[in-house]
Amino acid sequence: MTDDIGDTAVRSGHVDIVRSLMDLLRNPEHDFPANKVGETPIYLATESGFHDALIEILNIYKEPTYVTGPLNRTPLHAAVIQEHTGLRKLVSDMLKWKKSLAYDWAGSENDWTTAFHIAASEGHKSMMHELLKHCPDCWDMVNSNGQNVLHVAILLNDHERFVQALFKLRFCNSLVDKADNEGNTPLHLLAAYGNHVPESILDNPRAKKMTFNKQNQTPLDIASSRTRTIRGGSNPLVA
Repeated sequence: MTDDIGDTAVRSGHVDIVRSLMDLLRNPEHDFPANKVGETPIYLATESGFHDALIEILNIYKEPTYVTGPLNRTPLHAAVIQEHTGLRKLVSDMLKWKKSLAYDWAGSENDWTTAFHIAASEGHKSMMHELLKHCPDCWDMVNSNGQNVLHVAILLNDHERFVQALFKLRFCNSLVDKADNEGNTPLHLLAAYGNHVPESILDNPRAKKMTFNKQNQTPLDIASSRTRTIRGGSNPLVA
């Protein structure tokens, strides 16, 4: 049974109630319905950080990690977004059950991202480490804009410290010269949006300062026009 918005007992986090309900629903083909906004009990348990309630569901339903929530988010996406205490272990458990979750995308057909990108965009270094531990090649993925995790990290407000931390991971050197769908490398984005350019990128031998994007702009072109752009209020990457 559900309430007026379609929620079940999972939303409240009452583990004893969830356990009792699961004892009654030991049919492995039982369907766990979503509420009116597309959230399943499994998704809600993860999003809310109810580890014990999620474990009770997992003990009955053997393939729950396929079940998505809003915007095609899986429970793994929910865990990475929220980063509640204890959810890092849940991420580990999920990836032990099904590693391919790390490669599933969330979002719409034209605007999507991955769990690794989400962790980077939230500045969740511990989640990134957990994902890499189970899926060491997930760093190489791009989102619907063709952006790698370094592109995404640069767009953070306080990007400098986080980018410096990323460069302690060996793979980051391989991302410095990768262009997104608009031809922008991480250095292009730094030139457009970064008040301070981390030396780890600026002095990196792979950082090509004269690479053109699809607007025929190099990072140096963008940097030289940035003051003018800020005054005018336009975007230096499309000016």
